[in-house]
Amino acid sequence: MSVFEAVVPRVPRTMPENEISEDVRKFLFESILSYEHLEALLLIAKNPTKEWSAENLSETLRLSGDLASDALDHLFKRRLLRQSPEPSLFLYDASSAKLVESLARLYEEQRLLIIRLMNTNAMERMRNGAITTFADAFLIARRKKSPDG
Repeated sequence: MSVFEAVVPRVPRTMPENEISEDVRKFLFESILSYEHLEALLLIAKNPTKEWSAENLSETLRLSGDLASDALDHLFKRRLLRQSPEPSLFLYDASSAKLVESLARLYEEQRLLIIRLMNTNAMERMRNGAITTFADAFLIARRKKSPDG
């Protein structure tokens, strides 16, 4: 036993990332871009009959009004929320309830695992964006050199 092992207590292992279902991984990658989006979705899913405005979401999650508004807009565009009959109010759309419930359970039990996966997703989106931008630069340069362009 090393000195480190003797001094530092063992921390229980968490669920490895590869044990998160592929459906939840894909949902998280495609639908949740920020922690504000995640927190908003999980809060709204816990209160499925409540109508949410940017103002009451902002107050409940202690977010700026802009972040709350962005979260609602994003979740609506991803079809996780539906428009209320009242303008600028949103309701939970339960069509993805099974995935949202799985994500909520994982986030409750393995918060750091979900945060780590979200960080990985953000890096992957940045990498993909950089690759696309780099490739587009060559396409634009080729078009400019083209005699018929």
